[in-house]
Amino acid sequence: GTTADQHAKIHNVTLTVFKILWNKSKEEENDTYFREEGIPELIHSTLKLILMQKKSQKSNFVMPYDHLMFMIGALKNISTDDWTQSHLANSGIISTFKHILPEEEEIAKPSHRSKCGQIVIQITGALRNFSASAKYLDGFIENEIIQDCMRLLKEFRDMEELALNITRILSKVSIDHRCAALIYQKDKENLKSLSSLIVKYEKNTQIVIRAAFTLGNLTTGFEDSREYLGLECQCLEFCVSTLKNFYNYCIEGGRKRTSSTTSNNSKSNEGTKKMTEYEDGMTKLIRVIANVVISPEVARSKTFANVSVLVLKILVKIIKHKTLEKHEELILNAISCITNISFYDTPEEPVYSDEHRNGIIQFLVNYLVQTKNEEICLESVRIICNLSRFSEFCKGMVRLQVVDALLLLLEHSNRDIVFYSAGCFINLSNNDNSRMALYGSGLDTFLKLLEEYDLNDVDLSGNFLKTLVNMCNEKTAQLWPNEKIKEMESLLDDLGMSCDECSELLTNEEELEQIRSYREIINHLINSLPE
Repeated sequence: GTTADQHAKIHNVTLTVFKILWNKSKEEENDTYFREEGIPELIHSTLKLILMQKKSQKSNFVMPYDHLMFMIGALKNISTDDWTQSHLANSGIISTFKHILPEEEEIAKPSHRSKCGQIVIQITGALRNFSASAKYLDGFIENEIIQDCMRLLKEFRDMEELALNITRILSKVSIDHRCAALIYQKDKENLKSLSSLIVKYEKNTQIVIRAAFTLGNLTTGFEDSREYLGLECQCLEFCVSTLKNFYNYCIEGGRKRTSSTTSNNSKSNEGTKKMTEYEDGMTKLIRVIANVVISPEVARSKTFANVSVLVLKILVKIIKHKTLEKHEELILNAISCITNISFYDTPEEPVYSDEHRNGIIQFLVNYLVQTKNEEICLESVRIICNLSRFSEFCKGMVRLQVVDALLLLLEHSNRDIVFYSAGCFINLSNNDNSRMALYGSGLDTFLKLLEEYDLNDVDLSGNFLKTLVNMCNEKTAQLWPNEKIKEMESLLDDLGMSCDECSELLTNEEELEQIRSYREIINHLINSLPE
């Protein structure tokens, strides 16, 4: 057998070898040499040998932490290209990493904890490379890597580098619904761990961006996660607080760049990069807030009430101070978030004041008529549809010629934009402050589109019928030209006959009920027409 001295010599020699390999692996030009000499396979074989010894010696075995640090570190450095990743994955490297990850008992030993943390940093750094490709996700799922990431994130939450590695992994894999489900697992502690990173590492924009992106994926895929995050994980408060600070950093950074007459190029580039990161972070944070407030329980909670005005003010400032040409995704997310929070702002339970609503309409006009991004146009129309439930807002719409913009959008090729624009007119026609603005070209457009859509799109043409019903009352009888009354009588007779024919043919009870309701609106409108 070997003596203790010989063991020590072997230990030192092999440690030196792996340290050299680790140093060399940092240089990209050595990647080809590593592949040709089979060094990735050699390191992997050594890792598997260590695991075999651990299994055979059980409690007597002491992990060679120093060796592992350099071996796994080298694999992390050289597993950035497709060939090496594929080669290592086929030889079972993900399973090997899984079995090297320390368990709770090992971490609990005071003398081991720090070294365990360093090993986890190296392994998660290597796994981060594999997480970028969807073809390795099955290996992550089979080896329960995602559950281990969540466990180790809680265990070593104070290690910033580890938090960055894990959030990088989670942000990649959470795009896949199976992986997102493993992160979520209806486990509030998992959600709390991710949420807390947003404030704990606020100054590390890379962690915030990835944690928020992961939460955005979870709240998109799992409806009940919104309520957990909004009411039990302080996620809403954390996101709003960090969003406010990121916005302030952007404003401050912009002022510094504007006021500086001379600048060092490297510093200027660094400042631009940081600004881009803050803007990316704001985009991701706003997405989380927008998703969380979809939950009625969150939107009507005291938690949201405490931050609702602050959120709106930040969103409005972002939209006003950013341009669509440079910040399209940020503006889209900000407008979408206002869409979601304005849905719960009703005359019965107002969330905002008339002043706040009028502040919104000031900037929305421009986004209604822009042609660069249909989604932004749609979200802008949906906001107006929500807020047009308020009388004072309707008055502002007439003053700022928003009604004219909406009439143009009724001719849009996007059906959703037409549908929500038509919804705005139901509210406008039901309001004394705005109804008068709809006669003339508005009336012509409604009749034309009612005939065009008829029973081919009952929901959409139904919106035009409801608008026309609101426009027919004793106060406005004189605004209806005789030829328009005759035109509408003829159109309504034809629609009524079509409804009756459909009612005789339909067997689906839901469709039948829809046609009956449509017929009732037609009857009501016929009876409401001026004599």
